[in-house]
Amino acid sequence: MIPVTSILNSLIKDTQEFVCKYKNFSSFIRRTIPTQYKELFTIHGCRAIYRTTIELLENNKTFTFEEKEAYICHFNFSSTERAYLRTDFFEQRKNIQIIWSKWLILITSSILSGSELNIKDYK
Repeated sequence: MIPVTSILNSLIKDTQEFVCKYKNFSSFIRRTIPTQYKELFTIHGCRAIYRTTIELLENNKTFTFEEKEAYICHFNFSSTERAYLRTDFFEQRKNIQIIWSKWLILITSSILSGSELNIKDYK
């Protein structure tokens, strides 16, 4: 399940269907990118953009490596770790989504206003 912030929730008409339709980040990306852009976007590219940006935005290293990897459905845990890992980090992923959403809104505002953007502008 993909965590959805209240902002995103207000932008999606049928949120419940949207959230339940995609089991993970990979299936979400594969099914939502318009056909003409499929060759330009890759799941790994989207994950790389997200992971790099969230590392730069995250203040005080709030989230663990495992929580950030869980957000992008990138589980590289050993079989022993997977056997003992009993969480999907849903609440943490929801908080990561809030940080990511605020960043996207800041970028969009900057583009629309024609102003310059610096990652230091994010608070």
